[in-house]
Amino acid sequence: MNSLLKLFILAVSIGIGFFNVSVKAQPKSQKDLSEEDYVVKYGDTLRGIAERYLENPEDWRKLQKENPAIKNPHRIYPGDTLGYSGAWSKRVEGERGFERLAKPWYGLPIEKPVEVPPFRPPPLIVSSVDEIESAGFLVPERAAELKLKKVATIINSEEGKLGLTFGDLIYVNRGRAQQVKPGDILVAYRIEREVFHPVTSQFIGTLIKVLGRVKIDCLEESISCAEIVKTYDYMQQGDELIPASELSIPYAKPPIGDSKTCCLMVDGELQAFILTEKEARIGIAASDIVYLDVGALQGVQPGDQFIIYRKIGEGYPKRALGRLVILSVQENTATALITESIKMIGVGERVTLKR
Repeated sequence: MNSLLKLFILAVSIGIGFFNVSVKAQPKSQKDLSEEDYVVKYGDTLRGIAERYLENPEDWRKLQKENPAIKNPHRIYPGDTLGYSGAWSKRVEGERGFERLAKPWYGLPIEKPVEVPPFRPPPLIVSSVDEIESAGFLVPERAAELKLKKVATIINSEEGKLGLTFGDLIYVNRGRAQQVKPGDILVAYRIEREVFHPVTSQFIGTLIKVLGRVKIDCLEESISCAEIVKTYDYMQQGDELIPASELSIPYAKPPIGDSKTCCLMVDGELQAFILTEKEARIGIAASDIVYLDVGALQGVQPGDQFIIYRKIGEGYPKRALGRLVILSVQENTATALITESIKMIGVGERVTLKR
């Protein structure tokens, strides 16, 4: 009995193994192959698909003929589905059928291009009186002459502080004997340096740094008490004062200029030079304060715009480097703000009026 059972089990096992071998060896029918569709991938061409799967690149015409949706053989897109009634006779090694894309191409909304914001010209450069005054002035006197011209000096403060700012009470060495009156406004300043022309070496003037304003409160015969009502920088004992009326602070709104300096035509009757920069830096760029060797006597007005340019010799083009706007004018000098620079600017660069 046991022998018969073993023979039966052996016969069944051999039969099952033979059946499995037969199934695995059975090839796919021609019908199965022809029903598979090919999904176009990025970089595909009809010629390339025909060469890869039909073994003949010239069979791209067959693909186009059997896929009437293809109007232009050069216009197939990822996600397009190609059918073929014949056999896809060649496969890449290891490839199992055609790879389907996760998302179909058709029916998806077309992506909108990134919107580029429209160009807007720069806003008006409207300088306040405070900004103009804090930029300082290039006055024509030598430093020694300016010291003699001073009206008063800070000699003390109520709390004896070293650095004096807004709201502090100070004492100055002028009073009723010098016709000082309650409510008078004085400008505190500090001498920075004497300025000479970068080309001719001629003396131009003395650069003064404006520290702020003080208002006379109470006074005696030769000493007055004053309150600091505005500060651009700290004041200290020994700083000098002059009447606010002696510093001309014209004010104007410059018009909107061109958006860019690069490639501007550099032409104009009034030519000038940048004499120095407020902080005495070597490299000058946008938002820096500079001083020019032209002023009211040459017809320069607050709000005038100048193009900064560089010229290396006769016959060579003048290259625009940036632009500036006039903040205030003296007789033969002007204070200006660099509004645009396309490269580093230096003392001695040329400027020309642009109106």
